[in-house]
Amino acid sequence: MIFTVGVTSIYDSHIDSPKGFQKGSGGSVWRFYKDAYEYLEKTDHAKRQSVYAVDADWFKDTVAVEKESFRNLKKDSKVYRVLRHVNLPKIENA
Repeated sequence: MIFTVGVTSIYDSHIDSPKGFQKGSGGSVWRFYKDAYEYLEKTDHAKRQSVYAVDADWFKDTVAVEKESFRNLKKDSKVYRVLRHVNLPKIENA
């Protein structure tokens, strides 16, 4: 899995559809979640966009983009919602 960013309301509505959702060829992707999220924060898009997982291989399914931290997809690839780990508070005497 690699990662992409997208408008949350649009991606979530398509992911939940019976057909699912695919990121199109040429779409921007990052190798690691943290890199995609840092891109959102750097560009101030985190308020309306989220990070999603893409069913593709970083080395086989992407091409480099000169002077960028992301790559572009070579083929359409299925997109999945990312469930992030939440640190829950420790419950005493549980």
